[in-house]
Amino acid sequence: MKSVRRRLFGFVAGVIAVAGLATGAGAAVVVSGPDGDLGILSVGDIGSFSHITTNNAQFSAPLLAGGGEVIKFQLNTPANLAAAALNINLQSTLGISGFGFKLIEAGGPGPDFTTFTDLATGVLSGGALALSYSGLTSGVDYGFLFFGTITGTSGGFYAGNFTVSAVPLPPAVWLFLSALIGLVGVVRRKRTRKSGARPKGAPQPV
Repeated sequence: MKSVRRRLFGFVAGVIAVAGLATGAGAAVVVSGPDGDLGILSVGDIGSFSHITTNNAQFSAPLLAGGGEVIKFQLNTPANLAAAALNINLQSTLGISGFGFKLIEAGGPGPDFTTFTDLATGVLSGGALALSYSGLTSGVDYGFLFFGTITGTSGGFYAGNFTVSAVPLPPAVWLFLSALIGLVGVVRRKRTRKSGARPKGAPQPV
């Protein structure tokens, strides 16, 4: 029992530490609970979330089918996103069976997620469910969806973190920009010749 408690306290301390680093860097704040809203995120934001859910059977149902809890967010610019989540089973007190974690996009007007599209599903990696998605759009309602069946007498506990990164420009864009810069140089040279200006270092006319 003591070792389980140590692991739980260590994990919670880790979540708090990550949250402190994120807040110190001016990034996204910690979200506690499914009613928490991450708001509008920017490239470079990192943050964490945690919640003890006390609803029986499946999580509460902001969603029409299957229940689930959602933490909502938007982006102020197109971006990539990576996130991870896990649940902590503490003897019979806190536990979630069939714990799942997804990135979803609201399918209707407003961020109610009564209809939604799955974008990415968490895959087990190092004891946590990890997911990533490239090319999220600005101004769209997204959410982290958590689901499963609560087995603990006091509910179920889950936590995780996320990172928002820039979408790199594709190679074709860089080629286009370099060609554009070269074209500007050619146009300038032509204008210089038409205006009759002498190139630097040219001899004076007799």
